[in-house]
Amino acid sequence: MEITRKETGDLMGVMTIKISENDYQEGVTKSLKKLRQQVQMKGFRPGKAPLGLIKKMHGNQVLIEEVNKVLGTKTEEYIREENLRLFGDLLPRHEETSFDIAKSKDFTFAFDYGLFPEVDIDLAEQKFTSYKISVSEEEIDKEIENFRKQNGTFEEEEEAVEKSQLEIKLVETGKEGDEALKSEGKILVDMIQDEEIKKQFIGLKKEAKLTIDVKKAFTNEADLAGLLKIEKEKLAEINNDFEIEVVKIEKFVVAELNQELFDKAFGEGNVKSEEELRAKFKEEIAKAYEKYSKNRFNADAQKELMKIELKSPDEFITKWLLSKEEGKENAKTKEEVEKDLPQFKEELKWHSIKAYFLEKSGGEISREEEIEANKKLTLSQLSQYGLPTGSLNDELLTQIATESLDKLKENERYYVKEIAIEDKVFEYISANTEAIEKEVSMDEFQNLDKKIDTAKLDLTKEKIEEVKNEEK
Repeated sequence: MEITRKETGDLMGVMTIKISENDYQEGVTKSLKKLRQQVQMKGFRPGKAPLGLIKKMHGNQVLIEEVNKVLGTKTEEYIREENLRLFGDLLPRHEETSFDIAKSKDFTFAFDYGLFPEVDIDLAEQKFTSYKISVSEEEIDKEIENFRKQNGTFEEEEEAVEKSQLEIKLVETGKEGDEALKSEGKILVDMIQDEEIKKQFIGLKKEAKLTIDVKKAFTNEADLAGLLKIEKEKLAEINNDFEIEVVKIEKFVVAELNQELFDKAFGEGNVKSEEELRAKFKEEIAKAYEKYSKNRFNADAQKELMKIELKSPDEFITKWLLSKEEGKENAKTKEEVEKDLPQFKEELKWHSIKAYFLEKSGGEISREEEIEANKKLTLSQLSQYGLPTGSLNDELLTQIATESLDKLKENERYYVKEIAIEDKVFEYISANTEAIEKEVSMDEFQNLDKKIDTAKLDLTKEKIEEVKNEEK
């Protein structure tokens, strides 16, 4: 057997494999003998049919199978020995392939191939900035105010004001007896959407009654359906006017900062003063901000590394992408594939850079690293569906991520592994880069680059609040 390669362009070439009779004949003979033992032919005892007859009946099929087996095995060995980092698949060159068993016992196969680009990056030459987000006193004040509200209570009062919470009974008017819809619930006066109706509640006392248009007062259908304890679809069947009776009037009182509250929230003796409370919140906010700084560093690093010029087997990529479209109902045309080529090349470039740094950082992803990546994905999915994540400690989260990892579908497992790869790659880049540290406020940080994918970096203040609450 002879295997040769000829370059046809950047990272592209033609691989030619020549197979002679000596390469496959022994395998053909063994296969025919094995087949002889299995074939039952009329007039012959099992396994005693003449080998020549078996060859006449099945020889061509066996020969084709053996040639393909030799072709696959020897080509794989050659690729490993030559350390070829092939991109995609080998693509047959039919015009240069000679495989006619009726005319010759020697065969030639030719394939187009493409290679991943070679990457060699010296991180010492890269200049990245690491942003440290400072925590202002105003942010700590806001955090403490939220903390007091979270631990606040409702106290009963005599007369309703705009900030009051009312416990009420509702009865549908215009209907008699059991036909009238009745419900009980709580409302906040300042959440009533219609200003005229809201004014009617100001000054009310316990046991006071009034009739209002509930569909004007509560324009959010989900809120109104919840208050009336009916399905949203049934709102169209009810009358607009309901009689409201005030059962209880309450006001919200934020919690006082005292030792009792500190012990309740953080455990006995862990926080002993308002100064210690401020220090604790500053530490928690800073910890949350570290995630955003890290994401920004990663995004900036990727952006800079993608400026590096790498060769690309463009012509082969186009051929390979077109080969993937064969047989599809709505297959892309060559023009459509070429239009997508620039984006595909960017993805290939980043894949090559990641592979380079993954090898530098130790190579394969461990199961523990996959579990850590699945923990991140699990938290993201729980948040996406609005489920609480703040009560999940690391031990429970690890258990969930471990048990679910092996149940993932192949494409989901691949996605988890890609998360683990990116984490490992960026950790290596960060650890081996002398980044310039720059301190900024959160507002300055958010305005660094309006073109940055803020959805990816999660830089909204609302998301930051969510993260801090989860941490607590």
